[in-house]
Amino acid sequence: MKHRSSRLALLVAAPLFFAGCLTPIDPPPTPAPIPSPVSTPTPGSVNDTDIPADLQARYLLDAGILAIRESYKQQDTTSLRVSDRLLGSVYGALVAVHHFHSANRDTAIGIHIYDSSPHTVWIVVKDDASWLAPWLRGELHTGQPTVDRLVAAAGLRLVGAQHSAYDPEQRVQFYSDGFVLVDRLSRQLKQTVPEIPFAYTDTFIADPGILLKPMETGFRLDYQVGWGDCQAGCISHRVWSFEVNADGQVRDLGASGPVRPR
Repeated sequence: MKHRSSRLALLVAAPLFFAGCLTPIDPPPTPAPIPSPVSTPTPGSVNDTDIPADLQARYLLDAGILAIRESYKQQDTTSLRVSDRLLGSVYGALVAVHHFHSANRDTAIGIHIYDSSPHTVWIVVKDDASWLAPWLRGELHTGQPTVDRLVAAAGLRLVGAQHSAYDPEQRVQFYSDGFVLVDRLSRQLKQTVPEIPFAYTDTFIADPGILLKPMETGFRLDYQVGWGDCQAGCISHRVWSFEVNADGQVRDLGASGPVRPR
């Protein structure tokens, strides 16, 4: 929680310290569209071709954020990106609920996770780092072996640098087409590269929207709407729950919690 609070404080303070100081690479990379992961293992090999492209993208973003949360619970502490298999499976579960027919489903599919930009990663670097100059020139490879290895493992592309005369550090912006496990990347960079105190992503802390619970044969998905002091996590919640098994079959578990006041 301490790390998330620190990142949030940085995001709030950034406009004051860096106003207009982003030095972009010319031309800046255009984020490539993320392909639908239906070719990866999904529950029941769910087909999403009947779903509009903008909704596919929204489900994929939800799946990526859920997969990031789930990845941090797993024993593997070295991978820096969400696996295609996990991402595809979670995406398939969301699509399976979309194809299901029930009144609860009609409400649930309108609920999504809010996250400002999980594909954007910031790496903070001390000004006196001897290997920093290539990043400031727009070159991805620094010649620092550990930095280059971890950046490649996370699948990052360089965007630009942010700097303030009042700050002895550079904030270098990257973009990833996949979903990066930024807390893990930050820890590995901090432990092995003295000039990097931490890395972070643009994150908005609010009601989680959708919760994922792995089950023996699939997933449980809880779609929730909260109200009442949601900056602190919301006091009340209404939840619509579904189970999606390994064959892509959906079971409506019903709704729980108080009805939101009008």
